[in-house]
Order: sequence, then C-alpha cells, then structure tokens
Amino acid sequence: MQIVARDISRRIIEIRQRCCGERGKSLFSRTLGVPVTTYQHYETGRIPPVETLVRIADAGGVSLGWLLFGESSSAIERPTQRSRLLADRLLQILGQKPELNGPVEEFLKLLERSTHDAAGHTAENSSATRANASPTTEPFTTNSRHLIPVVGSTAAGLAHYWSELEVTHGGPEADARLEQLLSDHVQRSSEECWAQVSSGQQAVSLVQLSRPDEFGFLEFLDAAHIKAAYPDAVAWRIDGDSMSPRYQDGDLVITSPSHPAVSMHPCVARQRGQIGVNCKLYQEQGDTVLLVPINPTSVVQKISRSELLWAWRILGVVQLHR
Repeated sequence: MQIVARDISRRIIEIRQRCCGERGKSLFSRTLGVPVTTYQHYETGRIPPVETLVRIADAGGVSLGWLLFGESSSAIERPTQRSRLLADRLLQILGQKPELNGPVEEFLKLLERSTHDAAGHTAENSSATRANASPTTEPFTTNSRHLIPVVGSTAAGLAHYWSELEVTHGGPEADARLEQLLSDHVQRSSEECWAQVSSGQQAVSLVQLSRPDEFGFLEFLDAAHIKAAYPDAVAWRIDGDSMSPRYQDGDLVITSPSHPAVSMHPCVARQRGQIGVNCKLYQEQGDTVLLVPINPTSVVQKISRSELLWAWRILGVVQLHR
C-alpha cells in the first residue's frame, strides 16, 4: 500500500467535519493538542507525526489503516467521541422521560432508511469515478545522489508511547518500518561515492512527490553541498513550537546517523516504544538523559539512558520561504 499525502489530508478533513463541523478547525486542533497553525498544514498535504495520526483516528472513530491508506469501505468504524457524548445525552433524556422512547425509535428508523439510500447512491458514484480514473504513473526513482530524504516529522511536546494507546496492532510494525527505512538509507549511502562539490553552491529546494519512491520516501531536500558533506543525511520536519524560536513549525532539520548527539546541542531522539521521534536539546546526567525544549512553556523530559534507542545531532536547518 502507498501513503499519499493529499489523500490523508482529505480524510483528515472528513473526520474534522464529522467531529467539529465545517468551521471547527480550532476546536479540532485543541482536541488533538496541537496549535491550529500546525493543524492547518495537515489539511493541505503535510503528513502529521504518528502520535497525531493516532489521535486523529481515535477522535474520528476510524482505524489507523483507513486514515493512512483508505483501506476500509467506510470511514466510521467505531463510535466517535462526539457520538458517544450524544448517545450518553440521549440515554439520560430517555431515562428522565420514558414516554419519548416511541418517537425516538421511529426517528432512528427514519435515519437508518436515509443512511441506506445515501450509501447506495454513493456506491454508484464511486463506481463511475473508478471507471473514469486515469491510470497511475510509475513510482519516482531517486537515482540522484544529491537528494536528502525527509523521513517524517518530529513530535511536539513530550514523547508518547504505543503502550499509552488502545491499539491492538500497528505499533511494532510502524517502529520496524521506520528503523528499516533508516537502515536501508544508511546502507545505500555507504555504498555510494562521488566527488566533493564546491562549497559555493548553497541553494536548497524541497522536492515533493505525488507518490512514494521505490524506497518509500515522499519528500526530499535537493542539497548537493549538504549531501556531499554528510552522505547518510536525513531530514525531519519540525512539528509544533517546543523548539521555538530556534526552530519554527515547518522547518526542516538535518541529521546523520554518523553524528550522534552532543550535550546541550539540538538533536532528534528516539526512545524505546516511542511513537515517532522528538527534537530537543540533548543533555546527559549520569545514567539519565534530559530532552530539553527551548520554548519555556514546554516540559523537560527525563529518561533512562537504556531507554534511548538513538539520538542524532542536528547538523543544519532549512527554513522554507513562507
């Protein structure tokens, strides 16, 4: 299955409209625990961090698989938070006024009939759309040696873990997929050799694909001078404001597995069982590692060194024109 950013944004919009209405961006962003300025990017093509994807799926009552791939036939697979609140209110009213049971039952029957009719109409339209769809193109092949892959986003605030979520599957698979992507990238980089480019060429541009390349990446930084200096470099998009003002939401930071974190320098870190990664200042205190935000409103996180899978120093930042 392929992850297509535009399709994910479309499904996020659908969930937001179901939960909070047409003009509910601010309310939905608060439900997710992200700034509305950050959330707006999720509706226009930016893929959220994994922990935010899980929250969106939970808020909408859908599976993570549907949100990422649209793999199920129906968006709503279990009651949403809003639906549960409505059901609780209805039960409370019926408990107080049992004479309303009959009218409510008739109303539910009417809703079931209208839903059934709408589903049949939608199925007909979907068939017509599939018939008229143009064939998909072949995946993009990244044979250029000056492209740095954008692996994903760094989560805002504190790290969160798969164990905190009510998910029966998907966590270990997502962890393994991330580590495999990074491992494969490092292996390919170690097998490639090329001449050092002139340091005078400093232009950097963002390349965005309509579908993943053969290695699973959707975005790249076209930065020959950086790639030449750090062959195994990877980029991460800053999501949130915990490292503001040094790094702003949407900035792209560059790391390399060959350059581990150093004390009191920004890093991208990954913990055992963590959903995604974090961007913070790195500090060691004996057997403890502190991940320190720059934004004073954010919280310092203290973890055991044994729980840290890796931490890579940030080598540079790309601030796109806004």
